[in-house]
Parts: sequence; C-alpha cells; structure tokens
Amino acid sequence: MSNPLHNFRQFLSRKNPLSQKFRLVRYFSATSFVAFTIAAGFLAWVSHRQARYDLEQFGRAANVELAQTLTNSTAQELATFVTAAQNISDRDLPRHPLTLELKRYLENHTDNLNILKIKIFDSNGRIIFSTDPKQIGQKKSGYRGFEVAIANQVFSSLQNHDPFLVLAVGPTANQTLYSSYVPLYPQQYPQLNSTQGTPIGVLEMYRDVTFLSQAIARSQREVFLSILLSFIVLYLVMLVVVNRAQLILRFQQTQLQERNKQIQEQADKLQITLHQLRTTQTQLIQQEKMSGLGRMVAGVSHELNNPITFVRGNIDHADRSMRDLIDLLHIYEKNYPIPTPEIQQKQEEVDLEFLTQDLPRCLQSMKKGTARIQDIILALRIFSRLDEAGIKAIDVNQNFMNIWSLLNYRLMALDICVIERFEELPQMECDAAGINQVLFHIINNAIDALEDSKQSDKQITICTKQVDDQMIAISIANNGEAIAEKDINYIFDPFFTTRSVGQGTGMGLTIAYQIVNKHRGEISVQSTDECTVFTVKLPIKSFYRSTTLGKAGIKESIAAMG
Repeated sequence: MSNPLHNFRQFLSRKNPLSQKFRLVRYFSATSFVAFTIAAGFLAWVSHRQARYDLEQFGRAANVELAQTLTNSTAQELATFVTAAQNISDRDLPRHPLTLELKRYLENHTDNLNILKIKIFDSNGRIIFSTDPKQIGQKKSGYRGFEVAIANQVFSSLQNHDPFLVLAVGPTANQTLYSSYVPLYPQQYPQLNSTQGTPIGVLEMYRDVTFLSQAIARSQREVFLSILLSFIVLYLVMLVVVNRAQLILRFQQTQLQERNKQIQEQADKLQITLHQLRTTQTQLIQQEKMSGLGRMVAGVSHELNNPITFVRGNIDHADRSMRDLIDLLHIYEKNYPIPTPEIQQKQEEVDLEFLTQDLPRCLQSMKKGTARIQDIILALRIFSRLDEAGIKAIDVNQNFMNIWSLLNYRLMALDICVIERFEELPQMECDAAGINQVLFHIINNAIDALEDSKQSDKQITICTKQVDDQMIAISIANNGEAIAEKDINYIFDPFFTTRSVGQGTGMGLTIAYQIVNKHRGEISVQSTDECTVFTVKLPIKSFYRSTTLGKAGIKESIAAMG
C-alpha cells in the first residue's frame, strides 16, 4: 500500500515550473525587437512598392500625353524622316542633313519638357535616329518596348539609366527616367494609336522623373522614421508594462516559494510526528507484550517452581530411602541366604537384582529432568529480568547460554550448528532484559532465515569482542538466504517482513533497533550470497535513555498531525 505522506513529499520535491526563472524582460526585448524590425521592414517595403506604383502610373499618363503632343506636332517631319532614312546607310545617317535638321527641330520642340533622350526605330528595329549618335544603326528589334509599340500599343517603364548624351545638354549622370515606346504612323494617319494604319516606326522617349523619385524617397524616409518612432514609443510603453508584470510575477513567485517552504516544513514535521507515533505504538505494543509475558512467566514460574522443588526434594528423600531399603535387602540376603519358597518366587517375579540396579537410575533421570525444568524457569526469569529493575552489569557471553536454553528446540529441529567465538569481555552496564531481547530477536531471525534456506550445512556464528575502552561489538552471522538489496533499507521498519503471511510480525528487528538506540549503540546489517551479518555495538558504561511517550505525549503527537 502506498504511503500518502510519502507521495505528498514526492510531489513537493518535484521541480515546480513556476520556480524556474522566466526572464520576461529579456525575452520580451529580444522578441519585440525582432517583431518590430520585421514589421517596420514590411511596412517600408509596402510603402516603397506603393510609391513606385504611383510613380509609374503618373509617368505613364504624363509620357503618353507628352508623346501624343510631340508626335502630333512633328508628325510630318517624323514621317518624312522615317521614309527617307530607309535609303540612307548606317554610316551616313549620323551626319546626314536630315538627321541634323530633325535633331534641331526636336530640340526646339522639347525645350523645358524634361525630355532627356529620343530614339527613332524603323519598322525593322533599326535605330535611325538618336540623341546619342553612337547608337544610330544598331539593331534593337528584340527589345520588348519596341515589339509592343510596333504592334500598335504604347509601352512605358520606370528605370535607373546609365549616363548617356542628353538632348541639347550633353552627357548626364545616373537619373531616374521614365521611358516610353510610341508607334509612328504614315503622314496621312498621324494620330496616336490609330487603328487605320500600320506603324512605320517607333519613337523611344526618356523623360526625367528624378525629382519625383527623390520626393518619394524623402516621403518614404519620413514615413519609415515615423513608423520607427511609433514602434520605439510602443516598445517603451510595453517595456514598462512588462517590467511591471515581471515584478509582480517575481513577488508572486517569492510568495509561492515561501508557501512551498512552509508546506515542506509542515510535511517534515508531520513525518517526524508520524515516526514518533509509530515508535510509540511499537513501544506500547512491546510493553504490553512484555507485561503479558512477565505476568505469564511469573505465574508459570510460581506454579511450576514450587511443585518442582517439592518433587525434587522428595526424589532426594526417596533416593536415600531406596538406598536404605536396598542395603537392608542385602543384609537379609547375607544373613538368610536360603529364602522361603514364597520369597524366592516373589524375587523371581520382580527380578529383584534388576530392580535394585534400575531403580537408582530412574531416580537419577528424574532428578535430571526436574533440574532441566528448573533451568528453563531460571532462563525465563533471567531473560525477562522480572526479579531485577533498572541498569545492571551483565556478562554478555553468559547471556547467550540462557538464549540457547530457550531456542534449543528450534536449533535441534533444524540441525543448526552454533559456532561461538567469544573474547573475554568486561561487565556491561545495560537494561538486561532489553539486551536479552535484542540478542534473542537477532538469533531468532537468523533461525528463520536458515529455516527458509535450502543450505545443507546450516550455521550460526556468534563473535564478541571489545572494540575499545568504551564499546563492545557482537556479530551474529548465518549462511541462510541473502536479504534482497531492495529490502535491506527497510529491515528495521515496523511491521516489515520478508516472510509469508502469518509467519512473522515484522516487529522483532524493530524492537531490537529501538532498544539498541536507547542504549546509544549501533546496529547494522550486511548481506551477501555467502552470509548475512548483524552487528551490534554497545557502550560498556550505561548511556541508557528512555524514549517512551506518556499519554500526554501521545495526545501532543496526534494534535501535531492535525
């Protein structure tokens, strides 16, 4: 059966999750920093995409409108140039008068319009005009913008362009440009996106939107800084809240630990009280047993000792009288060697010669039997020490003789060999009855172990020696079954037994342990496959102390448990 108090103590000893320190501020700082960084980055990315989208939409509308205006205003010149350029070689185009005239014409019409570069493709993708003369004659039919525009649609895109020659200005640095590819139609269909004609070429135009890009970048930085500042303020507010929460948690944790400590102390006190109650219960049981045993021994001793003494006295008297009668018969035989027929017949019937020899032996056997009974009664009285009280000086070696008288029947029945290795010991001051019980219970336990053993050569070895000027040691070994390792720590606990139900109370070794403890001695056990050894160390001078609780002590123990 499980012990509820033991289970409760195990529960308290478990590692409480609340007792583990959770560094809330540290974890919050790291987690919130990562979260805020991700959130700020995400918002900045969304803002950048939205700004770029707005810029593209604005550039598309502006470029389409500007391209339409430019093509409408220069439709005749552009159509004439595209048609004429078909018959001019790539080598002559950059310096051809038509090219130079178109360049001057475009410069005049694009002044103050932020148009940085213009290229014109023929229907085959050949560059026939460019503000950068080096590009004239190149084949760019694979450009997506050209392919879309030659298919009668306008194509626009936002990009950062490498330095190139700017129309009427010269080389330009890296700028944000918006490029548009616009289809060119014959002179009779000058309208943009005309569905009544086929494009004869494509106009590519680059417009500077750097100022818009820079304005958007500034706006993005302001937005990002605003978001960052908001997050910092939010973080500081949350940090104050979390720090406050951690202080509350620490306070509650401290209270919980103090409460657990109090509960642990109460559990320890309860365990001590329970142990005291068990000890008291064991002592009361033992006192009651010894009291009953004392009354029984006193009664048996009184009832047996008197008639046995009377019988033994009469046996001595009968022995003397019998010897006198035998002597008288011998005198009659000497003086009257020839008996009468009646006397002779009676002598033959009773076998007078055998009778005179056997009767003294019978009386002698009766004397030994009564002496044995008196020895057993004396051993019982000495064992229980009913005729003594308090601390007495005893001979430990001699005490074993009385124990053998009480246990001899078990030793003979189990054919157990007892080996005595006694050293000369000084007289020991002790509670004689208690020490007799200790030795009796340990030897009786050894006999029990040998009774359950299949060992053929059963032995009990008893050794006594003086350890020093203050202590003596008694070792009682048996070669029976070893005590299991899991049981050896409980061998002295009350009611613990390894024997079958009904074959042991589990109190003998507990009583022995308590008596030795009262004498401020030590008792220990070692068990191997070869033998089990109980060792008792006792002081030569008495340090006996009483640990028996009275009724008031029992009531106090019970109250403490409540």
